[in-house]
Amino acid sequence: MSSQKPLRFLVLSAYLPWHGHGGGLIVGNLLRQLSRKHSVTLLSSITPEEYKYLHEVEASVSRLHLVNTAPIQRVELASSDQTNKVERNSWIRRYWRKLPQPLRQKIYLLRQAPEYLYSQLKSVPSEIAEFQRGQFQNALEILQHEQFDIVLAEWPEMGHFGLRLPGNMLRVLDSIELRSITYFRYASTNTRITKKIYWWVEGLKMRRYEKLLSRHYDIVTAVSTREAKIIESHRGKANIIVNPVGLELRSYPFIEENRQDNRIVFLGRMSYGPNKDAVRYFLDQIYPQIKSQVQDIEFWVIGGSPPQDILDLSGSNGIFVTGYVPNTQDYLSRGTIFVIPMRQGSGIKIKALEAMACGIPIVATPLGVEGIEVNDEAIISHNHEEFADQVIALIHDTAKRRQLARKARALIEKRYDCELNVEILVDKYAQIMAQKNL
Repeated sequence: MSSQKPLRFLVLSAYLPWHGHGGGLIVGNLLRQLSRKHSVTLLSSITPEEYKYLHEVEASVSRLHLVNTAPIQRVELASSDQTNKVERNSWIRRYWRKLPQPLRQKIYLLRQAPEYLYSQLKSVPSEIAEFQRGQFQNALEILQHEQFDIVLAEWPEMGHFGLRLPGNMLRVLDSIELRSITYFRYASTNTRITKKIYWWVEGLKMRRYEKLLSRHYDIVTAVSTREAKIIESHRGKANIIVNPVGLELRSYPFIEENRQDNRIVFLGRMSYGPNKDAVRYFLDQIYPQIKSQVQDIEFWVIGGSPPQDILDLSGSNGIFVTGYVPNTQDYLSRGTIFVIPMRQGSGIKIKALEAMACGIPIVATPLGVEGIEVNDEAIISHNHEEFADQVIALIHDTAKRRQLARKARALIEKRYDCELNVEILVDKYAQIMAQKNL
């Protein structure tokens, strides 16, 4: 690697980069590696519950600014002024006034539906709008007079803020995941027609937004080759870099011995929709088949904020729901099999990298290992019957489990070591800065 002078980074993060969620863990790893050689100022949102983890983030950066983002202000479809205008201008005014107010409102909304749908298609996605309406811009103005070499916008929610900063600097968008893919998958797996339509519309808006960002940033990073190809199809001016950042491997000792028999493990923050869907799918379609063949099987759900319907199952039928745990490696090092029954989401599944690093073999759906260069390092299942059969077979095959675990660890060391990947990333930043005379 080439030697680089220290750079001044401004990092804008939509979510606090702590280890309690996959994206936060990866961004945190990036910040720690950057801070070893460079100056890193972080502007991040934070929730009241996250202040207890602030020490972890503070230790990763040179300076830290925090923002409590305001919730989105919903726009009503029709106001009383609009309704009055309809009444004044309509030739059926006298009949209109005789109708009950709830019926009048429904008729008005029906008339406005095409215009409303069009306006929704032209606007930004709701998750982006939440941050636009928050206090991030005010916080950003405090930093506008400072000098930075590179601004990193983490997650699409920060895309518009990274472009508002004045000055001649390299502008980098870390996509973390292509959110439009996540939205389209929400639409495809949802059984309610209204939800399908909602997520399909959000997906269209997010895809348009992603295209816009690719035309204005100098660099857009993707976590996988697949997502990089989609970004390239937007035909923007940005340089597309594939770099998953990865894990700090010293935090994930490879453990082969003393594992608990017949223990299945799932890891993921349970406030995240795709994780909830995965656990529900596993419990409804897969776990009963496994339980019928392996009587003493256990299923452990590790991750903060589990929904009530999943939490209620804990302690019965071999199911255990822990909520947030400070050290996930304790559970990964004792489990027999790690399952990733994902049907939604995008990006790269950090949970898969963590399992592969720790030595617990994986059975997953194709989406569970999407974005990871997996060949024979994990077992891929394409339906719930196949998933259950492969878990059962692997439970009874110790040699196969060890073979999978060793191959997976070798892949992590080769491709997903964050110390190496961040060094490669900074070198590419420097190359493009030189090309642009920044």
